[in-house]
Amino acid sequence: LITNQLTLLLIKKNIIMGQTKNIILRKFKQLMNREYPLEILYDDGSRSWKPQEGKKPWGVFFEKGVICFDETEGEFSQESAQNCHQQIGDKVSSCGSKEFWSRIAKKNIQEIEALNSFIESFGGKKINGFYWTSTPHLQQKEGYAFYVYDGHKGVITNCKYINYKIRNVIEL
Repeated sequence: LITNQLTLLLIKKNIIMGQTKNIILRKFKQLMNREYPLEILYDDGSRSWKPQEGKKPWGVFFEKGVICFDETEGEFSQESAQNCHQQIGDKVSSCGSKEFWSRIAKKNIQEIEALNSFIESFGGKKINGFYWTSTPHLQQKEGYAFYVYDGHKGVITNCKYINYKIRNVIEL
């Protein structure tokens, strides 16, 4: 807050000018027009920081991707998980790459809890459990990775059980 006030004061005193001033003012305007802390992707492919009447929220922009609010539980083989795609606007989702879920696994507990609270506020289920990914973890072609969130850290493993969740992701 102090940094924001100082920046605005420097702009007002014409110490910050030109293109830098325009970029800063545009960012402030964007921040002032937000109702959500994270951007939302709607099922028609539109995106917004505010509620959109008549549109269904599909997922949240986070860590170079969009994480679906819903997840699918049940008995899925790795092959069936690989074919679980959704068309959202002009983008197609998948179960997310090992690299995407690894970035999520590296987040600290407060960031994951905040993300989970946000997801739950839209009626989604928090990220917690085993998730199939679209890329192999090991050199073995059957060793597809899945993400585990146990409340403390993320782990990537290569077990072959079939009772894992699918949470669609659009990687950006």
